[in-house]
Amino acid sequence: MGFHIVPVALRPSILGALLTLTACATAPPQQSYNRAANSQIKTIRVLPMRESETGLFFNSPGMQFGLIGALIATGDMASKRSRLVQNLAAEHFDPQAIFKARFNDTMQRRGYTILWPVPMTESQASKVPRERWGERKAYAALSDADAQLDVNFGFMGYAAAGAGKSAPYRPTVSMSARLVSADGRAKLFSETLNYNTIGAFNVGNPINISPDPACAYPNFSDLQVAGASSAQCLTAAIEAVADKLAEQL
Repeated sequence: MGFHIVPVALRPSILGALLTLTACATAPPQQSYNRAANSQIKTIRVLPMRESETGLFFNSPGMQFGLIGALIATGDMASKRSRLVQNLAAEHFDPQAIFKARFNDTMQRRGYTILWPVPMTESQASKVPRERWGERKAYAALSDADAQLDVNFGFMGYAAAGAGKSAPYRPTVSMSARLVSADGRAKLFSETLNYNTIGAFNVGNPINISPDPACAYPNFSDLQVAGASSAQCLTAAIEAVADKLAEQL
């Protein structure tokens, strides 16, 4: 029994908590993309993403003191996350738009046409059954593209591997992606990508991206007063994940 982070796609309503007392999570099955065997795929439709929120995580010592300590630490985390969200909102931070712009540009350079949903995230009325990491349990056939991409943020925000200056807050993004055929029957690619890998995120064998050393905040107070730079660092993290995902295809 140990702590692990609950993916945003799994439980967005308690993102401020981020922790649960469960056994280690199982990562989605991984499958590399065979571009030569799928050379006919030129147009990809991105499916609406599951709604996600900006997260904040730090490995609090309070988690070592049972349920009461965990609840106190979780409350502290939620309070700090609320302040982080306010700061990012002041900078008009929009993670889905950032991902869309970067991924679209990179994929176009690789010879693909990307079709995007409007809006980017699914509505409350149109929620579909999903697996633990956010991927759909089933896919409908489509006729306007050669394949469909199911991509979701598992975590997106700031995280620290511990408490204290030796474990600074860094921009952190975890994303799952699955490419399936136009008829929805064949899985062509499946991967998890992490920017700033900490133990709680490193489930299975994901693609890990090292964070920019310039984007490190020793204390939450440093992150809180960072202003535009905190949004810029998180933007760069999302763009790095978008680029790395495009490389796989």
